[in-house]
Amino acid sequence: TNLSERDTDIKIDEIQKHGGLHVIVKFMSPNKRVEQETFGRTSRQGKRGTSQRILNTINLAHYADFDIQKITELRNKIEANMLSDFKQRELQIITLADEIFAKF
Repeated sequence: TNLSERDTDIKIDEIQKHGGLHVIVKFMSPNKRVEQETFGRTSRQGKRGTSQRILNTINLAHYADFDIQKITELRNKIEANMLSDFKQRELQIITLADEIFAKF
């Protein structure tokens, strides 16, 4: 589990006096929610801070273009397609299974 997840509260009272926490993200978040949660560590509970993503291009070799904006857009598009696919296929199966289960 990522340190920034699971409601982690880092005590930064002294750090706040110097501008707040700076979070460096060294991976491409698998989805927008994880990215927002990770970057949100800097401003948790109204605190000040900054965040930055630093990626090793070796880890991005499967992308044709190393432009971070394009990579982020591609990731978001893939996630949107996966959610759409889930809604169209898996959700129908789950709903049907629930209906059948309710009868027995």
